Amino acid sequence: MKYSVFIILFFVCQLAFAQKTLFIKDAVGKAYTSDDKTANQTKDNAIEEAKKDALKKAGIAEYIGSSNVLLTTENNKKISQVFNSIASVELSGAITNIQNIRTQKKHDESAQQDYYEALIDADVIKYEKKSDPAFVFDIKGIRESYKANEALTFETIAYANGFLRIFLLSDSQCLQLFPNQYEKANNIKESEHIHFPVNKGIAYSLDLKKENELDNLIFVFTKNNIPFTGKENMNDILHWIYSISPDERRVKNFSFVVIN
Repeated sequence: MKYSVFIILFFVCQLAFAQKTLFIKDAVGKAYTSDDKTANQTKDNAIEEAKKDALKKAGIAEYIGSSNVLLTTENNKKISQVFNSIASVELSGAITNIQNIRTQKKHDESAQQDYYEALIDADVIKYEKKSDPAFVFDIKGIRESYKANEALTFETIAYANGFLRIFLLSDSQCLQLFPNQYEKANNIKESEHIHFPVNKGIAYSLDLKKENELDNLIFVFTKNNIPFTGKENMNDILHWIYSISPDERRVKNFSFVVIN
């Protein structure tokens, strides 16, 4: 048992070191003030631009035109955009940590307009490999809305051998839905159709936490069994996904609301 645990930990470390982690200091961004935005909104926009600059300085090609590829820790409402970007774009890198955020209000003399400048330090992971187009799976049966306390059911179809982990994320909760204490196995065979819950004695019951709150089901399909050992929060889940090289994983996100 100790030997097998060592092999798993060694493999996870190998995945982490398969990518380069770069420290980018003083990435800069700015956003102009306007009547339809608060000061905090303008500061946030400046920080988003600074994140793009950090990716640019790290040599990440996909930073242009989208902040969805950025790790956003301050606003969980961007969960859907973040994971949709992971799933749909062959990222060559991503921000894994942001620190030392500094914002300052300034004035542009030429434009005769105020703006906020943001400076950040960031850790950027740069992947060596692209995603594997042959490593795919499909999800069926997820609706756009559910009633409170309704049971969630769905089906997965794999087109390659792999291992599946499912996370349920919202502003109110973050948890690993599968595997769990009642459903241990997460290995899936090629062409296998699996109906969830696998254990027919349990139900994935959906609680109404907040009115119109967006829930997100995140499916992470990996070529090897990579345990999630972090805390059940958005940051740790994102860090776990980003630590896996794109050629070793496939991510899908489904958003829905729970209503009365």
